[in-house]
Amino acid sequence: METKLNEKTVSYSPELPITWEDYLSYLLRNHIDKKHGITSIIVDGKESVGIMTDNPKKLLSQDIQLIEIFTNDSITIAKNGFNKITEIIIRLKSESAITADLYREGKIKEASQNILKIINAITPVIYFVNSIGKNFNFNFSELSFSKDVSIKDKLDYFTTSFADMVSSQEKSDFVELADYLEYQFTDDLNDWGKIISLLVNEIENSTAKSN
Repeated sequence: METKLNEKTVSYSPELPITWEDYLSYLLRNHIDKKHGITSIIVDGKESVGIMTDNPKKLLSQDIQLIEIFTNDSITIAKNGFNKITEIIIRLKSESAITADLYREGKIKEASQNILKIINAITPVIYFVNSIGKNFNFNFSELSFSKDVSIKDKLDYFTTSFADMVSSQEKSDFVELADYLEYQFTDDLNDWGKIISLLVNEIENSTAKSN
């Protein structure tokens, strides 16, 4: 089994069996720049970065020939991630309006399929923003979203609001779902955009202070 880090071979042959979590932890401790994070894991030509979050306790297969790992500095990762999230938010605004119309037209099956897409799209947004807080040691309780409202307050509100949408779906209250998607969820997406702008500014300010 060969390991390459940013296209350079690493002198590390893990003793099997070993979990992906332990394998990557060793590389992070001993071979990867402390200011870098993993952006891609390619196993025998197949992108497999999801292994870090989906199944880190899974054992590496003895059949693996080559693992290629790519990293980048945390600031670049954060900015690239925020750009992707901005694209997701723009797409979700359109999706939520379309889905609200489908519910009102009685096209429940199609609308419900869209709801699942929306849930699957917004979940990584929540995960990424929380991971940025941990990576940059941000205290969301001390970062202001607006007067008397912190970013943490807003994130907590999003969690409650999102749960309300799921609850409406479980109750099959399609009128409530349509109203939520057209009004509340659209407002929430706008506020997500504001949070991203605020965090980008915080990252840029922290970078300026460290240089």
